[in-house]
Amino acid sequence: MNTPSTLPPHINRHVVITGIVQTEAVRLGSNPADRLSTEDVHRIGQEIADELDGNNVEMAHVHALVRAKVDLALQERKAAVAQH
Repeated sequence: MNTPSTLPPHINRHVVITGIVQTEAVRLGSNPADRLSTEDVHRIGQEIADELDGNNVEMAHVHALVRAKVDLALQERKAAVAQH
């Protein structure tokens, strides 16, 4: 399956981006104790969809935003777990 190079504004971006967030969260959070919750995944997906609202967006940009936000959320999660 070919992946489009842009994410057009007329599709449900939240759903598409949340799927990318989920994939990246599983890939980066290899330790089950460090994984993001479903609520975190949906929140990050919605935040990114809101940031990108309105225009065609390069998928490379979407993936970069997802990686950055998921990495930050995982670091915060690890820090919170370490404090307990």
